[in-house]
Amino acid sequence: MAITTGEVLYSTIQERYERHDDRYDYKASIGYTYTVNGIKYNSWKIQRGLGEQLQDVKFIYALFTTVKYPKGTQIVVYFKPDNPAEAVIKKGPDFTTYIVLVISILFIVLGFSGKSLNIQFKKNDI
Repeated sequence: MAITTGEVLYSTIQERYERHDDRYDYKASIGYTYTVNGIKYNSWKIQRGLGEQLQDVKFIYALFTTVKYPKGTQIVVYFKPDNPAEAVIKKGPDFTTYIVLVISILFIVLGFSGKSLNIQFKKNDI
């Protein structure tokens, strides 16, 4: 990833009511602009990872993110050199990605240990 500077255009917390759960979900919404090779780009992606798809973030995390990136702030923008339109302001995968990875590994380990327990029970039955 290449680096450039940018400016935060807006920094808000989006509130969404989930009727089926009867609760509110919150998401930080950060819009920013940056220039690469004389071309101006706009983006709103904060970080790559599963959190962008899941989008359900607790209010405190959304508040922390908007406080960290207030409107008018000069920021570092990470972009793909071969496609400067793809950019983020936080490098690396988001926390949600790590949680999904750990849970997946846990299920794999439990699956293998469960399979080995199943084989042991069959041997004892003979």
